[in-house]
Amino acid sequence: MVGAVRPDVDLADVRAAMTGCLAMERQRRATGSPGRPARYCSPACRQKAHRRRKAALGR
Repeated sequence: MVGAVRPDVDLADVRAAMTGCLAMERQRRATGSPGRPARYCSPACRQKAHRRRKAALGR
C-alpha cells in the first residue's frame, strides 16, 4: 500500500534513523572522502571498455 506507515515504527524510531544518517553524512564530509571513486580515468577509457565489451559479445 503506497503511503502506508508501519504500525511498529514510531516517532522515536524515525528520529533515531535520521540522527544516524546525519551523523554518517557529517563524518563522510569531515573526512573528505568523495564517495564512490570513478571507475575509469576518463571518458575515452570508459568508451574503450564499452567497445571491448560490445565486441566480446559479438554485437
